[in-house]
Amino acid sequence: MCGFTIVDFNFLSVPDRISYFKNAKCIVTNNSDYLDNIFSCEVGTKIISIISNEKISNLHWILCNVCSLEHYHVTAKTSQYNSSIVDLNSLESILVKSRLLTDKEHN
Repeated sequence: MCGFTIVDFNFLSVPDRISYFKNAKCIVTNNSDYLDNIFSCEVGTKIISIISNEKISNLHWILCNVCSLEHYHVTAKTSQYNSSIVDLNSLESILVKSRLLTDKEHN
């Protein structure tokens, strides 16, 4: 079963942020401000970046390769309120591809 915890890093100390990244099996983020903490992740941690068409860059991929992490990305649209709108089928596909969700769980 796939489960995630929502964490607002704005209210955490640097040591607490590092601890979350170190202990996570997967990080899903739409905010690259805290991705400098991926250096704390264990080898093989999965990073799923939610990015808008306007913000596509190779930075996340490069950082993940340097740290031996698995990087995936989902392209999102930006709403009129500046929120990310993610196509759930695309996200589900990434979760299956990354082996976080099995074929049996999503069928």
